[in-house]
Amino acid sequence: MTKQLHMILAALLLNTNLVLAEEEASEAPFEPVKITSNEQSGDLKKRIVIYQDNVRIVQGTLLITADTVQAQQNIETGDQVYTAQGKPARFEKTLEDNFVEMEAEKIVYEPAKNLVTITGNAQLSDNAIEVKADFITYNTLTQKQTAKSLGDNETVTTIKELPKKN
Repeated sequence: MTKQLHMILAALLLNTNLVLAEEEASEAPFEPVKITSNEQSGDLKKRIVIYQDNVRIVQGTLLITADTVQAQQNIETGDQVYTAQGKPARFEKTLEDNFVEMEAEKIVYEPAKNLVTITGNAQLSDNAIEVKADFITYNTLTQKQTAKSLGDNETVTTIKELPKKN
């Protein structure tokens, strides 16, 4: 009986450590999302809430600020989409080895897809580059980005000089 109890306790401890390690390695999926604003209204049946004036969304190291944000949850999957608008709206996130900042007139954040799409005077900056374009997508997991400008506008990329490692 004692041997079985020790085996069960060891299995529980191992499982708990694995779960904690997974939580630390992820982008804070278990952190609560806190949204503050001066005003909010919504259709809870359709799972849509609109936040207005001085909107701040905080989850772990994520910060989104905007004039308005529409938060929508897919009824079937539970996935959430945040659409932020402002002059400008801002997105900031500290990643494992990088800090990324974005600003634009419109930001669409899809946490389940690790995807941020910014449009309208879009700017993305991290430890290594700064990109300006009409339209930018960024994957917060892979840290890959694409940028596109329309008409006569150009996509501009500035490569930052990184400090040398000793």
